[in-house]
Amino acid sequence: MGTVFSGLSALGPTAISSVGWQQTAVQYFLDLRAVTWLIILSWLETQRYAPTAALADAVARAAENARIAAQCQRDRPGKRHRSVAYTDPPTVPLAAAPVFGIAAQILAADYDATFAIFNPLISRARNTEPTMTHLQKPHHASAPLRLTLNHHRHDLWKKSRERLLRKHPGLVPMPPSRPVT
Repeated sequence: MGTVFSGLSALGPTAISSVGWQQTAVQYFLDLRAVTWLIILSWLETQRYAPTAALADAVARAAENARIAAQCQRDRPGKRHRSVAYTDPPTVPLAAAPVFGIAAQILAADYDATFAIFNPLISRARNTEPTMTHLQKPHHASAPLRLTLNHHRHDLWKKSRERLLRKHPGLVPMPPSRPVT
């Protein structure tokens, strides 16, 4: 959580690693929020990152509550209603702290490790919420995170790195770091 809070400080870093790319604090916090959504959607896959069993249980309850709330939204008659069941981070501190900690941990992975980390999470999340359209919008996640979320095939994902660099010349890949376990 230290990385999360240091990004808020005026003396904090000018660039923070997010899915292997240097991001501003604003982009990092967009990614942090987006990944909390992915964690809740894919909790069965991400629970191994929880620091303790008690915190894992708290997040499991939050994930189940989000699933129930989303289902209630889908079952309401009339036009499609906006659902924040998955898009809003957990409000219970006991669940929110580990979710943000896990999000910070997996965002810290270098670019080459992100496919291995995110692919099972995305697959599990798509089983819960097939479209995941919320995360494809530019104002909800950085371009590198949207690219990561869009690609399930490793070969397409690798080719997209070069396309991302051409499209966003200001993006700078972070140097490789330690793998997330």
